[in-house]
Amino acid sequence: MTGDPKVNDLLSKKNWKDERRKLRDVILDCGLEERVKWGSASLCVVKR
Repeated sequence: MTGDPKVNDLLSKKNWKDERRKLRDVILDCGLEERVKWGSASLCVVKR
């Protein structure tokens, strides 16, 4: 799984279902960036 290592750690501790993990993969493939904000995974658009 790719993405922010902090988000990976957060999601590994929670009871995430397969559907949410698949949705995360789709979202990351769209070019959004993920971060941990206030103890939860959040997504943002990064203009480069």
